[in-house]
Amino acid sequence: MARGMREGWTGSCAVAGGRMYIVAEYGEWRLKRYEEARDEWRMVAGSGVPPEVRRPHVVAGEVGEIAGGRRRIYVVGAGLDVAVGTVAAAAAPGVHGGEEEMVEWEVVKGPAEFAGLAPCNAQVLYA
Repeated sequence: MARGMREGWTGSCAVAGGRMYIVAEYGEWRLKRYEEARDEWRMVAGSGVPPEVRRPHVVAGEVGEIAGGRRRIYVVGAGLDVAVGTVAAAAAPGVHGGEEEMVEWEVVKGPAEFAGLAPCNAQVLYA
């Protein structure tokens, strides 16, 4: 494992569209992308995982890209609430402190009957 990858690995990881992302375990749960050529993690512009998706959580990525080169990250939290993050190229790369991508989140609430459940893993079957 490369040094930069190891040192910057601060959360749960998923691969989406051939790129590796982590949801940072601290602060606002911001999304970071690993850039292999530079051996560093770069912040993705946009907000962190919405606060209504609570710990514990697991992260999964959609294998391929969706329309327009976008990628999807799924964060499944307590009560099986799901934050769906759509990652796309930033409208003005470099404006947000150098981020080249931006994430927008949508929350899908789990059924009330699942309020006491916690995820142990996640696999995207259909999106």
